[in-house]
Amino acid sequence: MAALKILSGGAVKRGVAMVAAQFEQDAGVKVEPEFTPVPKLRQRIGGGEVVDVVVATPAVMDELAAAQRIDLATRGRVGSSRMSIVLHADAPGLELPDAEAFRSALLAATKIVYNRASTGVYIEKLLADLGLAESLASKIAVVDTGSEVMRGVEAG
Repeated sequence: MAALKILSGGAVKRGVAMVAAQFEQDAGVKVEPEFTPVPKLRQRIGGGEVVDVVVATPAVMDELAAAQRIDLATRGRVGSSRMSIVLHADAPGLELPDAEAFRSALLAATKIVYNRASTGVYIEKLLADLGLAESLASKIAVVDTGSEVMRGVEAG
């Protein structure tokens, strides 16, 4: 094997990069990790791209397995990624003890920014499930990556 090619969602970049580097050192095999938002990963693998390792959300892995794009016998869980709410440094503190407080905070927000990756897909579904998608539409900004989300928060 010339190199082990990994295609991974970007949310777990740090962990995957650390494991890849350790594997490369221990096994003496060149590892080529590439990170992309999960929706783009889904398109690439679903479209026929071949890699040695795919790291994606369970839902995408289910889709790829159903389409016979991954070997189900080799599938395993390696971890999880969490979602957080981030406020600008000048914003007042936020208590979210329950779903109604969360709903109220969203309605009071001046802007809601999320990415096109798996987190953003989840947020879109959550807003729809809460019945807020239409009422918040004018406040929503969707960007490509989590890094862009953070730059937007930093900029105010």
